[in-house]
Amino acid sequence: MNNALWFREQCSKNGLSLSDEQARLFEALASGLLEWNTKINLISRTDQENIWAKHILASISFLFGCSLRESIDIVDVGTGGGFPGLPLAILFPKSRFLLIDSIQKKMRVVDDLVRQLQLSNVATRVGRAEELSALPEYRAKFDYVVARAVAPVTELIGWTKPFLRKAVSVPPPEDPPRGDRILLPAGVLLLLKGGDLTEELEDARVMAKPRWIRIYPIVVEGADANGPVDKKLVIIQP
Repeated sequence: MNNALWFREQCSKNGLSLSDEQARLFEALASGLLEWNTKINLISRTDQENIWAKHILASISFLFGCSLRESIDIVDVGTGGGFPGLPLAILFPKSRFLLIDSIQKKMRVVDDLVRQLQLSNVATRVGRAEELSALPEYRAKFDYVVARAVAPVTELIGWTKPFLRKAVSVPPPEDPPRGDRILLPAGVLLLLKGGDLTEELEDARVMAKPRWIRIYPIVVEGADANGPVDKKLVIIQP
């Protein structure tokens, strides 16, 4: 079973340095979620034993090869128990996050975790993405949409496109030099996906007609068997 020290070492090995306060918040996040999982079935028993690898590390490991601007607005769609939104909010305290999910009991957990961690940069909302994105207070208000294993890509583009501020960005290179950290352009969806995405992305190109799509494998140097396996970051400008 991995722990807070293992997580901090993984981040360090992959060029992401955590402050002592961030390390403390990540440990409090894991502890709080495990406590809630005894009351509400948020994650499976297997995932509970590997919470550091399968939920916390998996939420931020795309940043080992990419970087985000500071002071940005991000909406996490289908956040579930707060992933990837809460780990990202710990890493980017100057940015603003909206975490949404249609299941109210899950959002009660997220609300409590936000309170426990005193994350003043996080707001929450119960609702469906396709309905919330049409509301004036959320329409065209975000630089990024993030989602982790929520729905097929075509549906996600349709549901979440209205959240994004209008931007026409130059796509990052398809095959960047090894070791280069890609600065992610604004106005895009950041989807954390696994498995063979060939058919799903082809459907998205035909049905949703995004401006561009980039797919990058998520590489974690020094990860053990419990680390991310065959995971990808899919970047889409709709």
